[in-house]
Amino acid sequence: MESKSPFGQYLAAHEQHIHDLPVNWQSFARRLSNTPDRVGANSPTLAAFAKAINRPLTELQGFATGELLTERWVQKIQKQIANGNRNVHKKKRAAKKSHGGAMYAKHNLAKLVAEKGFTLTEATKKAGLPASSGWRASVGKMPPNHPQLKQLAAAIGIPVATIAAMQTVPPLTAEFLARAERSVAKGGRKRPAKKGGKKGIVLGSVVVDQHEHAQAHTNGKARAGGAKYNRLRKLELPAREAVRTLIATLNDGVMKGDTYIPASTQDLYLVLQDYLEEKGIKESVLVDPNYVRVFDR
Repeated sequence: MESKSPFGQYLAAHEQHIHDLPVNWQSFARRLSNTPDRVGANSPTLAAFAKAINRPLTELQGFATGELLTERWVQKIQKQIANGNRNVHKKKRAAKKSHGGAMYAKHNLAKLVAEKGFTLTEATKKAGLPASSGWRASVGKMPPNHPQLKQLAAAIGIPVATIAAMQTVPPLTAEFLARAERSVAKGGRKRPAKKGGKKGIVLGSVVVDQHEHAQAHTNGKARAGGAKYNRLRKLELPAREAVRTLIATLNDGVMKGDTYIPASTQDLYLVLQDYLEEKGIKESVLVDPNYVRVFDR
């Protein structure tokens, strides 16, 4: 069909075909060939096309049968061409490939990284950050005061203020900023192991005498099906044993009706309750100090 159109025949007469033209101009050539009524003779794109294929503009204007563009549209298209935002399909594909397959070409951060000679993925990895952090920063979805931006800026070799100015979301409040800084200081949040990985060890129960120093033991067996993740797993085994011993000591004292073991059971209960909640333990493992009075009512 293209070869039978007036423009197609024009190209054939000059021993050319649309697929022989520059890749980023083939789409426009098909439009001029198949739907010439959509191309105005005064279109700046037509002038740029004539220059790209080295043909006289006056000859190509004879194939453009569309309405003439208004001055406003002429100026807009001229500006797009000057900025490199029109008929740049080839450039976009090259940018897409250079950034590890992600379409980052339109983001300023990726352009800065490319000028440094590496990709956004490489910069994020160099900063020791997850890929999601690099992506969020590149699309302006990272709070401008987030501490991860400092790491990313250092890895790229640019001021952190440059990246912060690209972000479009509100900054972190003082509370969440403090949390983010603690997370960065610890090396970021660590996700729980996937199913099928190494199973945890279940801590054994211990009966504690209030006058003896308790020794916690494990049964050496993994829980069937794996255990749910909790933050106590970040602690070394001796520390987890100490927590288990304290809980067992408190529960044993409460069950016996003791109020001092040698600390106040009420105080110890409140401290352990707050500690377990902070560590993400949802199961009820503490005996309420009011237990001893339940049967006196």
